[in-house]
Amino acid sequence: MGPAITTAQVQAISLAALHDARERTVSDLVAKLGTSGQHSNNVNRDLMRLVGQEPLMYNPSRTTLRKDASEVPVPIDGVPSDEHAYTISLPHELFSSLYHNYKAAWKQVIMPGQASLDRFWQSARGLPQWQGHPLASEPSLSKIIPLSLHGDETPVLAKGKIWSSSALVMSWASLVGSGSTKQSQLYIWAAWHKSFSSQTNDDLWSLLLRTFESLWSGIFPKADWRGYDFDPDSPEGQRAGQYLADGWRGVLVASCGDLDYMAQFQGLPRWNSNSPCCLCQCHKRGDLSWHCFSDDAQWRTSLWTPAAWKAWPDRSMNKMFQKDLCSVLVVHFDLMHCRYLGYLQQLYGSVFWILCEEMMQATPGENLHELWGFLKTYQSTHKVHSPYSQRLNKVSMYKKQKDYPKLRGKAAEIKDMAAAVRAMWAHFGVPGQDFQEIGLLLDLTCKFEEILEEWPIAQGYFCLPAEAADRLKANHRDFACLYVMVGDRFQSEGRRAFNPTKWSRRCLAGVAS
Repeated sequence: MGPAITTAQVQAISLAALHDARERTVSDLVAKLGTSGQHSNNVNRDLMRLVGQEPLMYNPSRTTLRKDASEVPVPIDGVPSDEHAYTISLPHELFSSLYHNYKAAWKQVIMPGQASLDRFWQSARGLPQWQGHPLASEPSLSKIIPLSLHGDETPVLAKGKIWSSSALVMSWASLVGSGSTKQSQLYIWAAWHKSFSSQTNDDLWSLLLRTFESLWSGIFPKADWRGYDFDPDSPEGQRAGQYLADGWRGVLVASCGDLDYMAQFQGLPRWNSNSPCCLCQCHKRGDLSWHCFSDDAQWRTSLWTPAAWKAWPDRSMNKMFQKDLCSVLVVHFDLMHCRYLGYLQQLYGSVFWILCEEMMQATPGENLHELWGFLKTYQSTHKVHSPYSQRLNKVSMYKKQKDYPKLRGKAAEIKDMAAAVRAMWAHFGVPGQDFQEIGLLLDLTCKFEEILEEWPIAQGYFCLPAEAADRLKANHRDFACLYVMVGDRFQSEGRRAFNPTKWSRRCLAGVAS
């Protein structure tokens, strides 16, 4: 499937074809949509009239916060206070709409088959997050679909510039669905964080809790998230109490995002605090120090249970985590944020730094150009799936003025760089302690990826077998211990590389646990 384009873009292309005096058939009709593009907001409406079909997807803008909460209030300059709202696409509404009206999409992105769902629950039913959860008492999970929630601040304006602006974007997905990320991640909302009022975040999470409660029950709610009953004559009131999808239900299994998102929007511990983890009781110093990654590290024995966490007075008071349906153990530190956009960017940036600044003979810029050529040749020869696409033509691609090295790049590109960086280090590195220790780090990085590739999710492996999981844990234990040791040595030598900061170690702890 090629990239999606909007109906307005289709109209514009057809109009161009019309002006080119090409054959005037369907293009002639499409070109005239929206008064030949003069009113682009009417293009989709005119197209629906042309084909004689109205969309079956529910309209998320037809309801408001003041009545049934599909909009969240935020202050907006120049807009009356009773109109402060962003439209939200409620997951339980979309879940139902896909099931009833878009069966092909339902089968692809929500429920591809019973065998896939059964394999997932065989792998995941023993997770500690189900302690005290109503799922633990369910006699059958054959119609319960595991779901994920994802949030992140995404650059929207002036991307890549120092003055860029980011919006909070939230989406959800079925963990047994298939397709690309664009297809499987289902939009909830996007909003400028700077426009939030003091109540917006609480309202958002109360609303999301209600929609996931509806998914768990499998039934349309009779009241909104504030407890107000729907008007019996409204569309929401008329379907209240009916099945969402003929008995199919959903349960939130994983809440994902980066560390900024978790601290800022979910109220979880900040990564730079003395107690930085929401999944265990580790501390900066003492017996529970997260500086240690060995098998007998004390913080490994302090993992929260749902009951213990809810009894902790300093826990996050986010509305989402206050009920048995969704404890803090649904929080997952995913590999993309922790590994590929976390410590691997720092590891690879430090490798480039030590090669360009210390080991190679020419200027850093000339050395970087040589490394860039080696990297491109290696990845082209080995037909890497996601080759590094950035231009390594300036040292700022890895070197920071006031911070430790960090290689720029997309997550997929960083993921597929492991073998190339290891080969680059072997070719350009100078024998010695640095060469040996950093080479071992890169060997462990490659082995980690090889273990994951043995059991691809795309082939239905939702969980590593016990033997593979043990190998992965041992691999990352060795990597984390060595990474901290190298970072401490570089710091003691006054060399700004292999960042030993709390943020880096927190990422390592998230994967190691």
